[in-house]
Amino acid sequence: MADKGADPGTGAGAAGPVPGRRQVRRAAWRVGAQGGEHEIEGYADRVSVLPGERFRLLVSTTAPAFTARAFRMGVRPELVWRSGNVPGARQAEPLTVGGMVTAAHWKPSLTVDTTGWREGAYLVRLDASTGGGRYVPITVRSSSARGRVVLVNAVTTWQAHNRWGGRDLAEGGTQAPKVTFDRPYDGTGADFFTAYERRAVAMAERSGAPLAYLTSVDLTPGALRGALAVVSPGWDAYWSPEMRAALTRAGQDGADLAFLHPGPGRTRIGLYGRLIRCEGPCPRWETPGPPRTSLGLHALLRRITRSPAPSPRLLPAPASTPLAPA
Repeated sequence: MADKGADPGTGAGAAGPVPGRRQVRRAAWRVGAQGGEHEIEGYADRVSVLPGERFRLLVSTTAPAFTARAFRMGVRPELVWRSGNVPGARQAEPLTVGGMVTAAHWKPSLTVDTTGWREGAYLVRLDASTGGGRYVPITVRSSSARGRVVLVNAVTTWQAHNRWGGRDLAEGGTQAPKVTFDRPYDGTGADFFTAYERRAVAMAERSGAPLAYLTSVDLTPGALRGALAVVSPGWDAYWSPEMRAALTRAGQDGADLAFLHPGPGRTRIGLYGRLIRCEGPCPRWETPGPPRTSLGLHALLRRITRSPAPSPRLLPAPASTPLAPA
């Protein structure tokens, strides 16, 4: 990622952790109204962080000020951090570089310190002083998967279908040869997480199973070593060769692989840091993917909490698909 200048600090006012990790009312984490176009939007300069690491928020708003609050999502969302009032600024217009829309030239608005945050899936809620709101998702990832059920946020699919700035990788949009995490997500900023993944995360946490948290970009060699199971709770269609290899190896080592939505990993991508790329229309994989468990999420979690060393029950991998546009 390009240098974005000096660290802007944690924001104006009483920014910092919320004492005691306050559980919030059922609707308190929700954005009430998105507001007008570009009223407020932003992204994080990291897709995931380890506990205690920092990330920066790059926010553009037409409002004179905004606030940010971070919620850990689960059975009962928890407010773990909040900023003070941060002066608002409209960032530069996005650039189109080689067909890719990017906001990498935006300046950072504030820095968030995750010291004291538990591993998990988080939403940072941005609220403009004029009333509009958006989310910025961030995952506080686990350093080890050993002996745990790994929940994977499918961020490569989120980004492939992100039409912010008018271009994405998906069929039916204005297709680009590559997309970047250096831009906000469209819609509320977290549509894929709230629609496809939030309830599964809550179910997994309610089960009492030992959990670990990663994103799809974290599926590197060894990342899943020793996992009891790997669960992709959302729409997870876009896999790089490295992601596919990590999942295949985990299955070979005895982990259950659970994909809760159709078409997991059907589309091949290249992942280069914060860039996702396809050479021409994104191709389908020609060979079958890793076998998956026959159990649903509830049954899988129940078995794991009863027996910490389950032996996998596998379905055949999907039939081979000819190379074709996604």
